[in-house]
Amino acid sequence: MTSAPQQWNAATAEPLGQQADRYLALAAAVSSGALGPEDHSGLEFGLNCILDGIDALIAEQDGH
Repeated sequence: MTSAPQQWNAATAEPLGQQADRYLALAAAVSSGALGPEDHSGLEFGLNCILDGIDALIAEQDGH
């Protein structure tokens, strides 16, 4: 059984390869692995997003 990221990579590799000259930044990001699967769970990702948002709000309030 293949994972969702493997299925996504298989489904998008050919179309992106055919259009890489039109979408240079996207092609570079994909080939560098920047859009690859993460090593953490959805819960951890969600918590990190919330904590990053709280951090940004605190930084904004400290700046005023």
